[in-house]
Amino acid sequence: MDVDDLANEIRMVPGWRDLGAGELAEQLLPAILREAASRLQAPAVAEVEVKPMEWGSYGADTPFGSYTVSENFDDKWEWTFHCYPYGSPDDTVYDTEAEARQAAQADYERRIRSALRTGGSE
Repeated sequence: MDVDDLANEIRMVPGWRDLGAGELAEQLLPAILREAASRLQAPAVAEVEVKPMEWGSYGADTPFGSYTVSENFDDKWEWTFHCYPYGSPDDTVYDTEAEARQAAQADYERRIRSALRTGGSE
């Protein structure tokens, strides 16, 4: 609200010229509060999306450590997250390398999202 907007609000108050400062303030308060509330509304937050990992021939490096996918003795696939000092394998087995990579991607996203929060949340 600029000076002209405020002046227009004052002119819209019946008998504004005859009111004391307190009475005029009471009449203007709703318009001033509406303006303040519109300025305090939180901006829209863009949706967050985690980038897919980039897989090389030996795995995918991330800021947190590396992921590898390997075939086990039962011709099933597993993924392992390697961080210092040890890796943390997933105990689930998958029928294909693609499924194991999808599961590794989901773990990666979970780790990232656990460090994010939306406005005002703890």
